[in-house]
Amino acid sequence: MITVRKENSTAPKQRADAIDLLEILQMLLKNVHIVVFGTFLFGFLALAATFFLITPQYQAQITLYMNNMTSSQGTSTITQNDINASVQLVNTYSAILKSESLLEEVIEQAGVDMTPEELQRKIDIKSVNSSEVFQVTVTDTDPKAAARIDNAIADIAPDQIADIVDGSSVKVINRAKIPEKICSPSYGKNTEKGLLLGFVLSAGLLIFLSMMDTSIQVESDLTKWGFPVLGTIPDLDDAEIRSGYDYGYGYQKQMEESEG
Repeated sequence: MITVRKENSTAPKQRADAIDLLEILQMLLKNVHIVVFGTFLFGFLALAATFFLITPQYQAQITLYMNNMTSSQGTSTITQNDINASVQLVNTYSAILKSESLLEEVIEQAGVDMTPEELQRKIDIKSVNSSEVFQVTVTDTDPKAAARIDNAIADIAPDQIADIVDGSSVKVINRAKIPEKICSPSYGKNTEKGLLLGFVLSAGLLIFLSMMDTSIQVESDLTKWGFPVLGTIPDLDDAEIRSGYDYGYGYQKQMEESEG
């Protein structure tokens, strides 16, 4: 049976540009298995890439104390001006520690195979809370080499700085130990980024395919495009099933009456 619905307007309307958030949410919930699979797939790929493709890095660290000392009547005193001068000298000390002459000595003492330029990129120097204490950090793929380089800096730097900067001295507070844990990459952070990327890509792809799908599946799809509904056709499969049931019941009843 075909039913006809009367519409006031026969001209199709333009599809609304606004995205129906409720429909998108329903579509995502319907395909949640795809979103979950894509999310965990990218998370696994990120973890695998981090583990197999990225070389672990280790950091060794030494702590140094610097001061600008003045002598008066045979007594060494440290004033607030000396401390302020020491803080300002961090950049100067950093330049000295990264100088080619000092790094060549460090390379020779540490017994590593690299150029001063390569070693310079591995060294990071920063002040601790804007104080006269500063830390020298060496990053390398070999934890033992990182510790040897840092300790070589601790052995060589005090004399080098004392010879270059008059009235200044550097003392070693902490020497480097062989690092046991990697500093980078972070397996947890990279996996989280992979999970987030997988979720965004999976959901975005589903939304894109849904927006590009122009097929008519239900009656509401017609009204969304602005077309009038001229008629509806019943589900033939359901009709055949119901017809088969009716025929079977009537045929069975007729057989029982004839036998009776």
